[in-house]
Amino acid sequence: MNNIIKVAFTFLLILKLTSKSFCQPDFLQPVNGIFDLYNFELEYHLKIKRHLIQTVSGITELRFISLPAESVLIITRNEEFDLIHFRKPKNNIWYSQFNGNTDIEVIKYDKKIDKNSVAIIKRGYEAALRNMQVHDKESYRPDAGRIYFSVAAGVVRTGTTEYPREGTRMKELLLISYELIKMVKNPNIEVLRFDEKLIKRIEDLETQILESAK
Repeated sequence: MNNIIKVAFTFLLILKLTSKSFCQPDFLQPVNGIFDLYNFELEYHLKIKRHLIQTVSGITELRFISLPAESVLIITRNEEFDLIHFRKPKNNIWYSQFNGNTDIEVIKYDKKIDKNSVAIIKRGYEAALRNMQVHDKESYRPDAGRIYFSVAAGVVRTGTTEYPREGTRMKELLLISYELIKMVKNPNIEVLRFDEKLIKRIEDLETQILESAK
């Protein structure tokens, strides 16, 4: 039975990822509640939370979760420096459900990040999350094909998208998040600070998102 579920899920994911007729929006969408998830999706979420997210302590300022890559980027608040954390399992968590492997080893990177850089990336995330929309034309896609962006700005806002198309605003938000992952994994960087090029990318994206919402 487990093999049947595994094959069915993988088929649905590939079908939707390769569908040319699928109209993907260039904005984040609100996250559905847990009652909208299938049982296998809920169980998978709990594993991601337990093995990746809950290995980070502190007050969360920002969170980026890529379920296709099974990776998590989290920024937490501290007094002098905030901290940026990256988590990724050595072995795929989704497939571990079917081979009986319950021992999930996690790759961990933790680094200081200056508060100005945190404020800049939070503004970029906030712009996207304040302009979320519901995409009525969307058909069902397995949750493992989704990417999540979350920021604490008075209240915690979380939005989701599928893997965005090239040249879109959401693709740029994704690429900027990947840039942060590269930096936190770089052993030559002791304290993460954005350079002028990255700051301009984030500010330009923020402007584009706000302009598109007018």
